[in-house]
Order: sequence, then C-alpha cells, then structure tokens
Amino acid sequence: MHALRSRVLFTCRVAVRRFAFLIIAFIVFGQVQGAGRSVAVLHGQGPKTAAGFCKVDTGGGILPLHNFSLTVLLKENTVYLKWMAENEMNTEKFILQRSLDGAVFSDLGSTLPAGPMNILTEYNAADDIQLLTAGIVYYRVRAEDNRANYAYSNVVPVRLFPTAGFRFWPNPFASTITLSYTAANAGSIRVELYDNSGRQQHLQEFSVNRGMNQLSINGVASLSHGLYHLRITNLMTNEISVGKITK
Repeated sequence: MHALRSRVLFTCRVAVRRFAFLIIAFIVFGQVQGAGRSVAVLHGQGPKTAAGFCKVDTGGGILPLHNFSLTVLLKENTVYLKWMAENEMNTEKFILQRSLDGAVFSDLGSTLPAGPMNILTEYNAADDIQLLTAGIVYYRVRAEDNRANYAYSNVVPVRLFPTAGFRFWPNPFASTITLSYTAANAGSIRVELYDNSGRQQHLQEFSVNRGMNQLSINGVASLSHGLYHLRITNLMTNEISVGKITK
C-alpha cells in the first residue's frame, strides 16, 4: 500500500513539472512573436514611433526626424514649396522631388540641413512649371544621411490647371462687392451687373493670374436696392459664369 502511494505521488509530480514547462514555453514563444511584430518594416518606409520620428533603417541606422512635412502654393507659373524638419541629427541633405504620375519621382535639387538640434527649421524652394503640360504634379522631399538611410515627407499633389470658379460677398452688398475668382490661366475677365429688368447697371474689367484672384468691384454704392444678376466673362476663353446678388 505504501509503495502504491509513493508511485502515485511520483506520477503526479512529473505531470505537474511537464505542465509547468509547457506554460513557460508558451509564454516565451509569445513574447518572441510579439517582439517580431513590433519591429516590422512595411514598404521600406519604416515604423513611426509615438514621438513622431521618421525612422527608416536600411542597415546603418535611423533618421530621427520630427515634424517632417511639406506644403506647397501655386502662384501663376511657379510652385512655392515649404518643408519643416526638426532633430536633423545624421541628416546629410534634403532632396526635392517631383512626379508627373505620383509613382515615379525625379530629383529637382538638394539643400543642406541648417537646423540646430531640437529646433523646428523651415526650408523653402520654388519650381517653375511654365513648360509643364500635365494637369497634376506631385512633390515630396527625401532626407538622406551618408550611410544610405532615408526618409520621405508627405506627398503633395498640385493641380496646375484648376477649374474656373468664383465666390462673391457680402450678399446683400452696400458700397462694394468682393469677388474671389479662380482662373485656369492668366488673362482678363469682364464683370457685369444687370438689374431684374435686364438692363446693365455696372461694368468692370480685371486682369487675373492663374489660380485664385481676389478682386474688388467698386462703384456700386449708388445702385438702387433690389435683385441683381452678376455676369462674369473670361475674355480669353469666352466662358461665362453667373450668379445672383441683392442690395
């Protein structure tokens, strides 16, 4: 009886040890898998940390850039580009890039980093697009160090031939009308006001640049109160836009 009890106790101890070993192995295996997921790099762009680093590791280290962002402004035949960067440690140069399809980018030029550590620095550049025929172009900035590590800013599309459009205010107006007019190309427009009987009450012409133009329609303070029809004619394309406004 004593021998049977000892054998049962021995069997139970072995079973408990095996069970404990399986639990430890499962925990260790799960930690290893979790660590593998935390450092995964997708599409060669690298993970971003909670602090906003642009971390790209291609074998030699990382580019710990903060707030690496690009904005653009189209004015007539020039695209003005501004990008920001902070913590430029290890960064050797910024390369401005342009694409006509959003996929294949070519270099336009490069700029050396000038910002001190932990200070947000602004960079500016301009691109003459007078000879481009594409409807939309895309811009980005590539940061590189001397060990082949790199990081990209956001990609910004620019529509070179915006659809013509307009807004006007205030409505009702008193002594002047402000007109916001978006032109596809530089040229001239004619602005006319007609009363509700179809009689022309005001005419004014403006030169406009490609893009958004803000214009002031003056000489309307003496008009009678009532409903007016606003007519805008693009003298280059003969395109006509109309709207209603009251005084």
